[in-house]
Formats: sequence, C-alpha cells, structure tokens
Amino acid sequence: RKRFLCILCSVCISAGVFVQTPRTAEAGQRVLTLAQAKKLAYLNSADYTKVKSKINLQKIKYTEAVKSIALKQKNMLTFRWSPLLKFKFPERPDMAELYDWLYKPIQLQTALSELMHELHDVKYAVDEKVSNLYVAAYAAQEKITFTEARLDSADGTLKRNEWKVKTGEGAQADVDKGKTQVKKLTTDVSLLMRQHETAKKKLGNAVGLDLSWGYRFENPYVKGKIGRSMLKELTEYTLSRDQGCYEAGLNARAGLISMELNERMLKVKYKSICPIYRVISTRPARGRR
Repeated sequence: RKRFLCILCSVCISAGVFVQTPRTAEAGQRVLTLAQAKKLAYLNSADYTKVKSKINLQKIKYTEAVKSIALKQKNMLTFRWSPLLKFKFPERPDMAELYDWLYKPIQLQTALSELMHELHDVKYAVDEKVSNLYVAAYAAQEKITFTEARLDSADGTLKRNEWKVKTGEGAQADVDKGKTQVKKLTTDVSLLMRQHETAKKKLGNAVGLDLSWGYRFENPYVKGKIGRSMLKELTEYTLSRDQGCYEAGLNARAGLISMELNERMLKVKYKSICPIYRVISTRPARGRR
C-alpha cells in the first residue's frame, strides 16, 4: 500500500510539473507590442529596404561630388608644375564650370532630401498596414477570451440545471435552452479561433515572424480628443508629409536657387562692361520679397 501511495504521489507531481493549465500557458506567452511590430515590419518591407539603399547610394554620390569639385577647384586655382618642367598657372573657371561647382551639391542634396521624405512616406504606409493587422489580431484575441468566459459560465449553468432536473427541482426546458446556448458559444469560439489564426498569419507575414504560437497582443488603442479647432493644424501636417507636395516644394526651391545663381554670375561677368545690364541689375524686381 505504501508503495502504491508513493507511485501515485510521483504521478501527481509529474502531472503538476509537465502539464500546464491554460492560465499558466497564457502567462508564459510573450507580448508583441505594436511598436515592436512596426520596427520588425520596416526591416521586412521591400519598399523600405529599397528606399534605404537609394539613400545610401545618394549619400555616396553627394560625398564623391563634393570631393571631386574641391579637387577641380584646387587643381584649377593653384599654380601647378610637372617634373618635365611643364607649368600651369591658375585659371579662372568659365560660367558653366562655376555653375556646376555651386549648383551640383545643392542638386544632389535636394535629391537626398526627397529620398529621406520618401522613406518617411514608406514608414507611414507600413505603420498603417501593421496597425490594422495588429488591431485585427488583438480584437480576435479579446473576443476569444470574452466568448470563452461566456461559454464557461453557460456550461456551469447547464450542469447545475441538469443536476436540478435529476433531483426534481428544475425544468427540462432550462436544460434544453442551456444546451443550445453552449453549442452556439462553442461554435462561436471555434470561428473566432480561426479568425485569430488568420489575423496572426497576416501579421506574421508583415513582420517576418511566426506568430502561430507563443505570442499575445496588448491593447493598441489610444484615447484622445480631436476638436474641430485642430482641422487647420491637421491639414498642414498632412500636406507637409505628402510626398508629391514635398517634392514640388523642393523642386521649386531648387529652381529658384538655380535662377539666382545664374543671375549672380551674370552680374559678376557683365556688370563692369555693360552699363545697360548694370542699370537693370540694380533696379528692384517687381513682386520679389
């Protein structure tokens, strides 16, 4: 008998160690936050990687162009000689070369700014997609928890009513109604579980993780009030982050800078030899701020 009790205790202990209750398993799950999901989605996004590569390439182009211009300036504006006694005196750059020296870095910097803004645009698109998928997964998770609680409650009520019928204290109609409710809730839980698996699969594809097991999701909703007085501010914020609007503004500024550079170089070249141009260049332009 003592041996039997020892064996029984060993089995109970083993069951306690190796079998997890649902609550224990749930507590051991990792929580994937919305912020973490967004960061993972950036790394898993082909558009994000593509724009990042363009930015790195554009930075290299800008650095090389600045170094090349500096080398050309030094080479042209200093006295040079070779071992074969070939001397080269400092030269003045023509207008095309001077314009290229001044405008090329600005042009490349403008292209880099466009790409940086495009990267933000891609991030906003990824944020929107991941946020929607995350909300769907979280909503399905919470619906399952709520429906399972209702199922447990309905199942408990059904068992009590069945016991009352056996003791003659209850009605069979209550038992039949309880069975119908338990069956419906069981079906609802199964449907919600399938929806949850589908939502987790879509989110997992977006972030590059297998979320089919071992992950839970936290509440992603943010409480806030947006008054009508914020409409103008929201409109300006949206326009500042619109890629097409941003590119148009950059191109307009780059065009203005190009025109002003050409104007300055023309002034320097012709102001001393052309009296008419000297008069025109000193007259204030209409409408210029």
